[in-house]
Amino acid sequence: MIRTVLTLLTLAASLCAAPITYRVTVDTSAFASLNGQAEFQFNPGGTPDPLTAVVSSITGVGSYNEASRTGDVTGADPWTLGNTQLPTVVILNLTGLTSTFTFDVTLAGDALDNPQSFDGTAFTLTMRDDQGVVLTGFNEPSLWLDVSFGSVFTFAQDQQITLDEVPEPATVGLMLAGLLLAAGRYRCSRG
Repeated sequence: MIRTVLTLLTLAASLCAAPITYRVTVDTSAFASLNGQAEFQFNPGGTPDPLTAVVSSITGVGSYNEASRTGDVTGADPWTLGNTQLPTVVILNLTGLTSTFTFDVTLAGDALDNPQSFDGTAFTLTMRDDQGVVLTGFNEPSLWLDVSFGSVFTFAQDQQITLDEVPEPATVGLMLAGLLLAAGRYRCSRG
C-alpha cells in the first residue's frame, strides 16, 4: 500500500514541472556604501512558451525602489516578469550597497514543462552604478539564465555572482516523508 502511494505521488510530481528558484548572491564588497542599480531583463526567445520570472527577497542594500519598468511586468516587490513582450525590464535603484546583494528569482511556466520546446527565453541581471554605467569588473549582462528544452542553463555568470538552487517546499516534504517511511520500516523490522 505504501509503495503504491509513493509511486502515485512520484508520478503526479513528474507530470508538471515545479517552479525553479535560485538564490542569487552578488559580491558588491568593492562598492559597499555606494549606490547602484540592478537591471533585470526577461526576454522571449524565438517561439516562447509562457514563462514567468518572479524577483523577490531582496537584501544587501540600505533601501531600494523601482526606477523604471518596460513590457510585461506586474506587481512590485515581488516583481513578476513575463515573456510575452520584448523588452521586459525592471530597473531598481539600490541605495547603500553592502558587501553582498542578494535576491531570489523563481522561474515557472509551460517552457519548463515541455522538454521538446526550444524556448530561448532569457533572464538577465546587469549591475550598474547610480549613473547607469556597468559596474567596474562586471559584464553586461552580469548573469544570464536561458530556458530551453525544459531546462535552465547558465549562459553567462560573472565571478562575483553565486547561484544556488533553492529546494521547493514540496521536494523537501517528499524527502521528509520518505525518511519517515524508511525509519518506520526499519523500526518494524527490528521487532
